[in-house]
Amino acid sequence: MALNVVEGTEERDGRIRGIASKNRRRRGDGRTAAGFLAPSLGGFAIFTLGPIIASVVVAFTVWPTGGSPTAAGFSNFVRLFTNDPNFIQSLKNTLIFVFAYVPLNLVVSLALATWISPRIRGQNAYRVLLFIPVVTPMVANAAVWQLSLLPSGVIDGIWVSRTPDMVSQFMQGRCVL
Repeated sequence: MALNVVEGTEERDGRIRGIASKNRRRRGDGRTAAGFLAPSLGGFAIFTLGPIIASVVVAFTVWPTGGSPTAAGFSNFVRLFTNDPNFIQSLKNTLIFVFAYVPLNLVVSLALATWISPRIRGQNAYRVLLFIPVVTPMVANAAVWQLSLLPSGVIDGIWVSRTPDMVSQFMQGRCVL
Protein backbone atom coordinates (compact mmCIF):
# COMPACT_ATOMS: atom_id res chain seq x y z
CA MET A 1 0.00 0.00 0.00
CA ALA A 2 1.54 3.26 -1.12
CA LEU A 3 0.51 6.74 -0.12
CA ASN A 4 -0.44 8.99 -2.98
CA VAL A 5 0.62 12.62 -3.28
CA VAL A 6 -2.99 13.84 -2.99
CA GLU A 7 -3.91 14.14 0.66
CA GLY A 8 -6.55 11.75 1.91
CA THR A 9 -6.08 9.12 -0.81
CA GLU A 10 -4.27 5.85 -0.77
CA GLU A 11 -3.51 3.39 -3.49
CA ARG A 12 -4.42 -0.21 -2.86
CA ASP A 13 -4.22 -2.89 -5.55
CA GLY A 14 -3.88 -0.25 -8.24
CA ARG A 15 -7.11 1.55 -7.24
CA ILE A 16 -7.26 4.98 -5.67
CA ARG A 17 -9.58 5.22 -2.70
CA GLY A 18 -10.20 8.18 -0.53
CA ILE A 19 -12.02 11.44 -1.05
CA ALA A 20 -14.69 10.15 -3.46
CA SER A 21 -15.64 7.21 -1.25
CA LYS A 22 -15.71 9.44 1.85
CA ASN A 23 -18.07 11.86 0.07
CA ARG A 24 -20.37 8.99 -0.91
CA ARG A 25 -20.34 7.71 2.65
CA ARG A 26 -21.10 11.19 4.03
CA ARG A 27 -23.98 11.56 1.56
CA GLY A 28 -25.38 8.25 2.81
CA ASP A 29 -25.00 9.43 6.40
CA GLY A 30 -26.95 12.57 5.55
CA ARG A 31 -29.79 10.54 4.10
CA THR A 32 -29.85 8.33 7.17
CA ALA A 33 -29.85 11.36 9.45
CA ALA A 34 -32.68 12.92 7.42
CA GLY A 35 -34.66 9.71 7.79
CA PHE A 36 -34.24 9.79 11.55
CA LEU A 37 -35.04 13.50 11.74
CA ALA A 38 -38.15 13.31 9.53
CA PRO A 39 -40.63 12.17 12.24
CA SER A 40 -39.42 14.84 14.68
CA LEU A 41 -39.48 17.56 12.05
CA GLY A 42 -42.94 16.44 10.94
CA GLY A 43 -44.21 16.59 14.51
CA PHE A 44 -42.59 19.98 14.97
CA ALA A 45 -44.21 21.27 11.78
CA ILE A 46 -47.66 19.96 12.69
CA PHE A 47 -47.78 20.63 16.42
CA THR A 48 -45.56 23.71 16.81
CA LEU A 49 -45.01 25.53 13.55
CA GLY A 50 -48.59 25.01 12.31
CA PRO A 51 -50.26 26.55 15.40
CA ILE A 52 -47.78 29.46 15.40
CA ILE A 53 -48.59 30.27 11.79
CA ALA A 54 -52.33 29.87 12.46
CA SER A 55 -52.07 32.23 15.46
CA VAL A 56 -50.34 34.88 13.36
CA VAL A 57 -53.02 34.56 10.66
CA VAL A 58 -55.85 34.77 13.22
CA ALA A 59 -54.21 37.76 14.92
CA PHE A 60 -54.63 39.82 11.76
CA THR A 61 -58.27 38.85 11.15
CA VAL A 62 -61.67 39.40 12.71
CA TRP A 63 -63.25 35.97 12.94
CA PRO A 64 -66.65 35.86 14.61
CA THR A 65 -67.92 32.55 15.96
CA GLY A 66 -69.80 30.79 13.22
CA GLY A 67 -68.87 33.45 10.68
CA SER A 68 -66.23 33.87 8.06
CA PRO A 69 -62.93 35.67 8.72
CA THR A 70 -62.23 39.15 7.41
CA ALA A 71 -58.85 40.89 7.28
CA ALA A 72 -58.32 43.33 10.12
CA GLY A 73 -54.72 44.43 9.70
CA PHE A 74 -53.25 45.89 12.89
CA SER A 75 -56.63 47.00 14.33
CA ASN A 76 -56.70 44.01 16.72
CA PHE A 77 -53.33 45.08 18.16
CA VAL A 78 -54.34 48.74 18.39
CA ARG A 79 -57.48 47.73 20.30
CA LEU A 80 -55.45 45.39 22.52
CA PHE A 81 -52.92 48.05 23.54
CA THR A 82 -55.36 50.96 23.87
CA ASN A 83 -58.81 49.70 24.88
CA ASP A 84 -58.34 46.39 26.71
CA PRO A 85 -58.24 46.95 30.48
CA ASN A 86 -57.18 43.35 31.20
CA PHE A 87 -54.16 43.33 28.90
CA ILE A 88 -51.79 45.34 31.11
CA GLN A 89 -52.67 43.29 34.21
CA SER A 90 -52.23 40.05 32.24
CA LEU A 91 -48.89 41.27 30.94
CA LYS A 92 -47.75 42.17 34.48
CA ASN A 93 -48.82 38.76 35.80
CA THR A 94 -46.97 36.98 33.00
CA LEU A 95 -43.79 38.99 33.55
CA ILE A 96 -43.90 38.35 37.29
CA PHE A 97 -44.34 34.65 36.64
CA VAL A 98 -41.52 34.50 34.10
CA PHE A 99 -38.97 36.69 35.91
CA ALA A 100 -39.79 36.00 39.57
CA TYR A 101 -41.58 32.70 40.10
CA VAL A 102 -39.71 30.47 37.64
CA PRO A 103 -36.15 31.51 38.65
CA LEU A 104 -37.07 31.51 42.35
CA ASN A 105 -38.61 28.06 41.99
CA LEU A 106 -35.44 26.76 40.30
CA VAL A 107 -33.14 28.29 42.92
CA VAL A 108 -35.18 26.94 45.85
CA SER A 109 -35.45 23.50 44.22
CA LEU A 110 -31.71 23.29 43.60
CA ALA A 111 -30.96 24.56 47.10
CA LEU A 112 -33.22 21.95 48.68
CA ALA A 113 -31.74 19.20 46.50
CA THR A 114 -28.22 20.27 47.47
CA TRP A 115 -29.18 20.45 51.13
CA ILE A 116 -30.65 16.94 51.11
CA SER A 117 -27.84 15.35 49.07
CA PRO A 118 -25.27 14.92 51.85
CA ARG A 119 -25.85 12.47 54.63
CA ILE A 120 -27.97 14.27 57.22
CA ARG A 121 -30.10 12.87 59.97
CA GLY A 122 -33.70 12.38 58.86
CA GLN A 123 -32.83 12.62 55.19
CA ASN A 124 -35.64 10.24 54.16
CA ALA A 125 -38.19 12.21 56.18
CA TYR A 126 -37.15 15.42 54.43
CA ARG A 127 -37.44 13.73 51.06
CA VAL A 128 -40.94 12.50 51.89
CA LEU A 129 -42.00 15.96 53.07
CA LEU A 130 -40.67 17.55 49.89
CA PHE A 131 -42.27 14.93 47.64
CA ILE A 132 -45.74 15.03 49.25
CA PRO A 133 -46.87 18.08 47.22
CA VAL A 134 -46.05 16.20 44.03
CA VAL A 135 -47.99 13.07 44.96
CA THR A 136 -50.98 14.64 46.75
CA PRO A 137 -52.80 15.99 43.65
CA MET A 138 -52.53 12.63 41.90
CA VAL A 139 -53.88 10.79 44.92
CA ALA A 140 -56.72 13.30 45.35
CA ASN A 141 -57.61 13.02 41.67
CA ALA A 142 -57.71 9.22 41.87
CA ALA A 143 -59.85 9.35 45.01
CA VAL A 144 -62.37 11.75 43.44
CA TRP A 145 -62.70 9.59 40.33
CA GLN A 146 -63.03 6.44 42.40
CA LEU A 147 -65.77 7.99 44.55
CA SER A 148 -67.53 9.33 41.46
CA LEU A 149 -67.54 5.96 39.73
CA LEU A 150 -68.62 3.82 42.71
CA PRO A 151 -72.05 2.15 42.41
CA SER A 152 -73.44 4.83 44.73
CA GLY A 153 -71.31 7.59 43.19
CA VAL A 154 -72.40 10.68 41.26
CA ILE A 155 -71.67 9.47 37.73
CA ASP A 156 -73.15 6.05 38.32
CA GLY A 157 -76.21 7.64 39.95
CA ILE A 158 -76.77 9.80 36.87
CA TRP A 159 -76.33 6.74 34.64
CA VAL A 160 -78.86 4.69 36.60
CA SER A 161 -81.37 7.57 36.80
CA ARG A 162 -81.25 8.00 32.99
CA THR A 163 -81.40 4.29 32.20
CA PRO A 164 -83.32 2.59 35.04
CA ASP A 165 -83.52 -0.77 33.25
CA MET A 166 -79.77 -1.08 32.87
CA VAL A 167 -77.39 -2.38 35.48
CA SER A 168 -74.59 -0.15 36.73
CA GLN A 169 -71.90 -0.25 34.04
CA PHE A 170 -68.93 1.16 35.90
CA MET A 171 -68.16 -1.80 38.14
CA GLN A 172 -68.42 -4.41 35.39
CA GLY A 173 -65.23 -6.24 34.49
CA ARG A 174 -65.39 -5.17 30.85
CA CYS A 175 -65.08 -1.47 31.85
CA VAL A 176 -61.83 -1.93 33.71
CA LEU A 177 -58.76 -0.69 31.83
